[in-house]
Amino acid sequence: MEFTVKLEKPSHILRKLTVSVSAKTVENRLERGLVEVQKTAKIKGFRPGHVPLSVVKQYYGDDVRHQVFHNLIEESFKEAVQKENLKTVGSPRIETPEHKTGEGTHDHAVKEGKELTYTATVEVLPEIDVKHYAGFSLTKDRVEVTDKDVDQVINGLLDSQAQLISASGGLANADGTQSSRAAQKGDFIDITFNGGLVTETGVEEKPGMKGTRVVEIGSDSLIPGFEQNLIDMRKAETKTFRIPFPKNYPDKEMAGKKAEFTVTINEVKEKKLPELNDEFAKQVGYESLEDMKKKAREHLIVEKTNDSDRKLRSDLLQE
Repeated sequence: MEFTVKLEKPSHILRKLTVSVSAKTVENRLERGLVEVQKTAKIKGFRPGHVPLSVVKQYYGDDVRHQVFHNLIEESFKEAVQKENLKTVGSPRIETPEHKTGEGTHDHAVKEGKELTYTATVEVLPEIDVKHYAGFSLTKDRVEVTDKDVDQVINGLLDSQAQLISASGGLANADGTQSSRAAQKGDFIDITFNGGLVTETGVEEKPGMKGTRVVEIGSDSLIPGFEQNLIDMRKAETKTFRIPFPKNYPDKEMAGKKAEFTVTINEVKEKKLPELNDEFAKQVGYESLEDMKKKAREHLIVEKTNDSDRKLRSDLLQE
């Protein structure tokens, strides 16, 4: 693999590596990835294993670019760490010009004809000159991963793949159509709203208090009392209600004042989770449901071990 690495030392326990993987390496990996997909690709009108590479690229190019992105970062980071003789602890924080850790998965893909450049910030074992080590003891936390911990990870995967569907089971309308069932906590409500501040002479409309948006009932994403007023409403229903803005509301003009909102329900949607089985596991990149649970447990063990080691190092430095 062709790459360059630049090492910086932000602190005595942090190292920042700027790694640039050559465009040639990126191109080779892209071609290799497409060829691998070509062997098993099933596309209507072509026999398996005989799909032209250009067609494979059209259908699977994004997936391959995404996979190459992650593979190259993982491999080049390991090689860069070895090259710089670093004793790393835990997982690195990876940043590229288009992406920072914790900001979603946008642009997690290499670009054809372009080198892949990223920075990896990682903890390392501090260089400590221990002269007086007698007289103190350290306790390392026990690492334990429960079935409940694994279930939380799996449920998070299920939730990330959930679909929003129209909530059925409503009442029959006069025109023969059916309304949605009554909205409840956990539903996603598509609303159109218009509001204003209550004054002595009526309601003073405000430009920022009207519009259309989707609200999850129970998420507390709006001012207190707003979401509660949506409960039991149905599709096409309109309701007017009054609620106060919190006294600590950021907009001082509205803080502590009473507001009136008129809300119309455009759609009531509920979250439908996929069925937890082998098919779902394969859709999210695992061989089977059992493999997904196993990998989730392994990931949690690594994560908790890193946390325990980090705490131990912190205790040692304090001593």
